[in-house]
Amino acid sequence: MDNPLGTAVDEPELPPMSSDPFRSLRWKEDLFDLIPGWTYEPDIISIEKTMEAIHLSTEIQVKFLTQGGFNKIYKVHHNEETYIMRVSLPVQPVATLDWVCRMTDTPLPKVLAWDATRNSEIGFEWILMAEVPGKPLSDLWRSLSFAVKSNLVRRVAGLCSSLWKNQLEMIGNIYPPGTTPEDSASN
Repeated sequence: MDNPLGTAVDEPELPPMSSDPFRSLRWKEDLFDLIPGWTYEPDIISIEKTMEAIHLSTEIQVKFLTQGGFNKIYKVHHNEETYIMRVSLPVQPVATLDWVCRMTDTPLPKVLAWDATRNSEIGFEWILMAEVPGKPLSDLWRSLSFAVKSNLVRRVAGLCSSLWKNQLEMIGNIYPPGTTPEDSASN
């Protein structure tokens, strides 16, 4: 499949580590909903093997960076390049990133490769993106002038307005054309 955000990488299909398609995922009951949870941590070796499978086979260094509720983020160093590997619970953000990119002028990282299944060596969905230089706004906010803060808030409001004008008709995930949660394959 052609990836408008970056170059899709053809990967050899890796055999699943287990016959259980949900080995990396468990659903936890919350007050109002079921939420996905991690059954185990992705490991550095499986991420390195996945990078080798997409032809980043020389001098790979993977380092855990941070995590959120549904993602674990790793820095991948390959030769002189730095990438970001996002390992996710069941969400398919590649098509969402593409949609936001088409609807706004939001600066987004270039998606280099992804797998929307849990059949890879890692056992989770993942995305490999270019690293975007910068610093967290929270680190800079106090040092910014009022004029810079005002311009930034106007820009964020403009981006929100662009998204509001292009609302989707239904709730749920956005999937790349030709894929569904059941048949998403490595790209």
